Amino acid sequence: MLPYLIALTIFLGIVGLLLAPVSLKFDSALRSLQVRWMGLSISMRLAGKKPRKLKERPQRERKHRIGAIGATLFKDRDVIFELLQRGYHLVIDVVRSLSIRELQANFSTSDPMWNGVLYGIFSGIHFDNVDLSVNFQNINSVKGWFQLYPYKLIKVAAGVLIRLPYRRIVRAALDIRRAVRVTH
Repeated sequence: MLPYLIALTIFLGIVGLLLAPVSLKFDSALRSLQVRWMGLSISMRLAGKKPRKLKERPQRERKHRIGAIGATLFKDRDVIFELLQRGYHLVIDVVRSLSIRELQANFSTSDPMWNGVLYGIFSGIHFDNVDLSVNFQNINSVKGWFQLYPYKLIKVAAGVLIRLPYRRIVRAALDIRRAVRVTH
């Protein structure tokens, strides 16, 4: 009886973890991101990072390598197009699984005419919990609060992972690796 009780407790715990929403809050003015899940909260300030310096390679070697990779990718373009299409659908499905609790966005351009055009466009857009506005002060900001349920994300990821053409992906990756080695 005790093993069944332990298994039931573990199962209910896993179900509880998957059904508890993950809350994401983002504020571009403060450059902050907050993630909450099951009473745990992580807050971080998002600062701009300095771009790292890339190693310089001789231009000739780089051209040959890019040409070899490009030719191999062109040969396997059906795999690439399929991966791009599935990636696009993955992004769309993840966005659809998000629940928008609150979204405030203030936009502005340096041109007053375009600000007026944006004002006209945004005045006709009405969604629940979404506030789009133009501020005419050349200040852009976005503040949002989203919820995501882990089981929906797992469902979307599993749907994509099940349908991937793994053999063709591995074959294309090996062809690219061979092409890079030949140009070395």
